[in-house]
Amino acid sequence: MNDTRSIISNASTNHILRKSEPEYVEGFINAFEAVHPGRRRAEILQHKFFLPDESHYSDDAYYQSASELSVANHIRLQHPRHFQVDKNVNTHRQTDVDVHFRTGPTTVDVEVKCPVEPANPKVDETEKPVLLLHSAGRRPDFPGQLLKLQSDINSSPGATAVIGKKKDNTSKDFLVHAHQKFNPLSSADDLNVLFIAGGSWGHMGDSYMHLYADGGLFTAYSFHPTTDFELVDVVVLSNLRYRHQHVRDADDWTLKNVLMIPRLNPHGRVSRTSDAIDRGLSVFEHHLRRFNSFTEVAEDVNIPENMLLYMKLHHYVNKELTREEKLRYFPVNIYQNAWP
Repeated sequence: MNDTRSIISNASTNHILRKSEPEYVEGFINAFEAVHPGRRRAEILQHKFFLPDESHYSDDAYYQSASELSVANHIRLQHPRHFQVDKNVNTHRQTDVDVHFRTGPTTVDVEVKCPVEPANPKVDETEKPVLLLHSAGRRPDFPGQLLKLQSDINSSPGATAVIGKKKDNTSKDFLVHAHQKFNPLSSADDLNVLFIAGGSWGHMGDSYMHLYADGGLFTAYSFHPTTDFELVDVVVLSNLRYRHQHVRDADDWTLKNVLMIPRLNPHGRVSRTSDAIDRGLSVFEHHLRRFNSFTEVAEDVNIPENMLLYMKLHHYVNKELTREEKLRYFPVNIYQNAWP
């Protein structure tokens, strides 16, 4: 019997691979053994997927490793040159990028990050719906406004409101950590990609606001020094974690049915070229140009124009994607009554 398959079959029912459908597990085995063909396979299976020793297993850690494998396997299937995983490209640090490859004259390094998105209760102890409130950006008046909104909602009989944890520091950490892994001598023929393996479209929209809302990381008034992430050329916002958390089919070991929206770092390297961007992103079926050309018109004249900018990704998914595309990218609807 195949060693990887045997180890999975003996895992506990707490492990996602043990309790998933056979097609998903078979997809994992095929992807894992193709991406990690060498003698270190057993070591990597333990280190990244906590098998056979599950003492440090968690679903969140699994989603991170599963996302890395999906990205690597998808890129491998495009048959790029010099494909390698876990490669050190920064001689000053003993850290590795998740995927390294060449396409034409362009060297591409990809770092995959998977945000932890804790589940929030849908109803409270009295069965009232729970509304999760977030601040968009870092305007100084937002904390007070949120507290007032929470108080107003909680004083009414219809719902309970809770203020969610601010997650833009997570996006900042992803950018800074990726910057530290990329080659500090990156040239015009290089492309450094931070791939965010996020949740469903609402979570993707939150990540978008971390970049573009007031004080956002990709604005002129970033709340964190932009020199700390200038080696990141492109951030790809995706719903890859959602696929492994809510869908889990054979295709989830590629990016075939993953929504990918690249965003260019306005604070990135001056040596970065459009040719390198086009070549490097060509391995992904992405929505860069379509998203850029999408414009939202406010249905309510009282909605500020900047709010349309902040919510652009939410509106893009709801209004620009066809019904067929929504079912392709989000076959499991985790938001009640989000669309017909």
